[in-house]
Amino acid sequence: MIFKSTLIIFATNTIAHFLNYLYHFIAGRFLSPDQFGLLESFVALNYLLAVVISAFSLSIIHQLSLTKKSHQPTLINQLQTFSLKLTLVVWSITLLFFPLLKRLLHFNNPYLLFLFSLQILFSFTPTLYLSFLQAKLKFTKYSLVNLLSPLVKTLSSLILFFLGFKVSGALTGLFLASLIPAIFSYQLVKPHLPKHQQKPPLPLPPSFFKFGLTAFIVNLSLTSLYTSDVLLVRFFISHQSGLYAAASVLSKIIFFVSASVLTVTFPVFTLQTNNLNKLKTSFKNAFFLISIIAFLGVIVYQTYPHLVIKLFSSSEYTLATTLLPGFSLFIFFFTLFNLSTQLLLILNKRLAILTTLIPAIFQVILIFLFHQNLFQVITNSIITTLFGLTLSLIFILKLLYI
Repeated sequence: MIFKSTLIIFATNTIAHFLNYLYHFIAGRFLSPDQFGLLESFVALNYLLAVVISAFSLSIIHQLSLTKKSHQPTLINQLQTFSLKLTLVVWSITLLFFPLLKRLLHFNNPYLLFLFSLQILFSFTPTLYLSFLQAKLKFTKYSLVNLLSPLVKTLSSLILFFLGFKVSGALTGLFLASLIPAIFSYQLVKPHLPKHQQKPPLPLPPSFFKFGLTAFIVNLSLTSLYTSDVLLVRFFISHQSGLYAAASVLSKIIFFVSASVLTVTFPVFTLQTNNLNKLKTSFKNAFFLISIIAFLGVIVYQTYPHLVIKLFSSSEYTLATTLLPGFSLFIFFFTLFNLSTQLLLILNKRLAILTTLIPAIFQVILIFLFHQNLFQVITNSIITTLFGLTLSLIFILKLLYI
């Protein structure tokens, strides 16, 4: 099941990730290194927003697996109401954090933050629809929606760049990339939505919030591992943040290609919770597949860093070639760490929190203490991620095999 579904996801994700990196490539061509560093800092904030979205998504998939098919329309109705409330809360909090973000990212234009925040209004309800498709293993429809988002983002940003817009053009692309797929995803799941709205809607079961809190902490910790470094480099070494951001973006190609497997694994792990033999097999297959994909990426980045920069960036970022070998190693460990964490979420929620939260805190502390140059920052990330991966695998071996 994992291999077949992964092929579907991989085919569309390959195109989607090409479009995503085309977006960054085009931005690198039209923006100065300082402007590009600011944009990538906003993108890093977007990853933090994705923490809440991902936790919401995992909770939906988990709750659907616990709910009888006849009761699922009622659950969807409850989740729609909750997603609207969550949207308003997260959007308001983002705007309230403007003074802190202005100081952290070194920008003064409040319009940029407002423009960035608009995508939040069209994030959570579509996440519900996509999670429904993912939980039902409807990976073809799921992939089409995910393909639409980078297509809209890249095309709209390119047009706005030609019209003379800079960072604001790139942020507008992010907003449109949430709005249009939101409309499309609604049309895909509309036949499955409850036909009559319940008044008042029933409260969500406690299990949804319990798992959601765990998923939030775990995803926040994981996302912190590959976003905190970008934000802290912008704060401590702002004059080199563009180079660091470029190396970070290019190295994440390894993770996002491997993510085609990660998209499939969690719903599969959830369905196989009561069958340890199948769960072991699925984890072994996924670990093997991700290792091959990520390791091939590491070989390319270690051997041909100049070619990677030439293909995906401009000559202004040539100095970033020295950062790619270390960055690729960090992303290799991070990708495997994501997979092991998914399984721990199923096996033992407390251990999932422990193995992600400690490395995330450790990374921030190390970067605060040691940030004399960019190589130190990357080394800090490698050490903390490898520690988290090792810890998670020890716990998995203990839970499944001992």
